[in-house]
Amino acid sequence: MPVVGYRTRQFPAFWLRESGYELDWSVDSAAEVARIMAARDDLGSRSGLIVANPIPVDQQWDPAEHDRVLATAFAAAGQAGVHGKAVTPFLLSYIVDASGGRSLEVNLDLARNNVAVAADIALAWSSLRPTS
Repeated sequence: MPVVGYRTRQFPAFWLRESGYELDWSVDSAAEVARIMAARDDLGSRSGLIVANPIPVDQQWDPAEHDRVLATAFAAAGQAGVHGKAVTPFLLSYIVDASGGRSLEVNLDLARNNVAVAADIALAWSSLRPTS
């Protein structure tokens, strides 16, 4: 599955803007994403495209707090013997509690940002592929 960074050269780390992992491709606009989508369609590609859209730096979770809470959450899951499909719900619940709700606030900011970027991409896409 191809991945393109939206106004970033780093893959986002969910609650944090950067993960430390470089991306091979990056674009600066929704119009560029739409052109990539159109080119892939023209080539007959049937797979999706991941648009890595980082949270704005002023909305990300404090990295030090993030790392501390995440480490304690993994340790708590291990101590509780949580494994398999139960790990993700356990971690998310633990992290919301341990962060005093900060992780949830950041998650909502991230979702709102993703919706805004998706809307921009949809508008750019519709201008390339007008309906008859």
